[in-house]
Amino acid sequence: MDKLQFQAMQRATAAHTARQEGISALGEVVKWAIGKLGEHGTELQVENELKRLEPEIQRRRPKGGGVLVRIGLMEWAAPDFMGDRAQRFMDIAIVGTGMDAGTVLRQYEQMDHLLAGPPDGWRRRDSYMWVTSPEHHDEIKPLTLD
Repeated sequence: MDKLQFQAMQRATAAHTARQEGISALGEVVKWAIGKLGEHGTELQVENELKRLEPEIQRRRPKGGGVLVRIGLMEWAAPDFMGDRAQRFMDIAIVGTGMDAGTVLRQYEQMDHLLAGPPDGWRRRDSYMWVTSPEHHDEIKPLTLD
């Protein structure tokens, strides 16, 4: 191979690498955009599920107390290039009732749970809401039950 052929091959390899890097960066941007759209969809799903559970929440809520609701989400196991993790809705459940959110949450955490797991490449994240009236939802700091 002469010098001109070698230089042509180097330029072709560099151009191919640049195209691959460009495609990879574009793929990351598309993945990020889809994740952001998914987050909005996830919020809507959670709102709709809370509305669906509202009659049961009100039926089970003790007078002067509240209902602990677990919201199960799955998120990417590894963050994207921006450090974000796309999230998707998994499930929602009433997990306890009582007069004090902290007490009900501690009782729930001490029990064994059989929860659906996420697919490969995802991990489960649960957060909790303390519902004390139809108009008032106090979010409790999200916790991880790994």
